Amino acid sequence: MTMVSLKAVVGDCLKKHCQQSADGWERKMPTLDGVDMNDQLTAVNNFWRLQLGQLRADTISTREWLQDDIPVSSWLKDFERFVVPVIIQHRLPL
Repeated sequence: MTMVSLKAVVGDCLKKHCQQSADGWERKMPTLDGVDMNDQLTAVNNFWRLQLGQLRADTISTREWLQDDIPVSSWLKDFERFVVPVIIQHRLPL
């Protein structure tokens, strides 16, 4: 059975909205091969928390959507609806 790569799923989500952000994500996010889904989710959240935290803008409410303890399907919906627009607005990742 093949493990789903959350890095690939997030990359596909970003591609739907902004190729530049998807390309930056692909370059900057380490590969998560062989990592279980909970640890992948934590790693992805930590990446975006750091990216958003470096901005001069207030991103606390956006970072609150990066939850480690929810199903990935719910997380992905929240990510696309609430986090991706901020990623695109600020041309992340840095």
